[in-house]
Amino acid sequence: MAVAGIRLERTSAGVPRFATIDLRKHADFIPLLEEKGVEINNLQSVFSKVSTRKTGLDEALEDVKKGRVYSAKDAKSLIAQCLQ
Repeated sequence: MAVAGIRLERTSAGVPRFATIDLRKHADFIPLLEEKGVEINNLQSVFSKVSTRKTGLDEALEDVKKGRVYSAKDAKSLIAQCLQ
């Protein structure tokens, strides 16, 4: 049975390993988490910490902005440029 806002992550063997809980949908979990020692001062800070990982597209756009873009006539010259 699926519950909106709660997702189980399983290992390759199918064993449940982690549970992801959307605290915006299930705010009733907050007192339980605080009771277990998880400090939640500001929900916005909790959500912003979760989304700090960059996507591949973000990394690629950052490379373009910083000029880390290479072009070459063949693979050997491209590798030589990257190793400089």
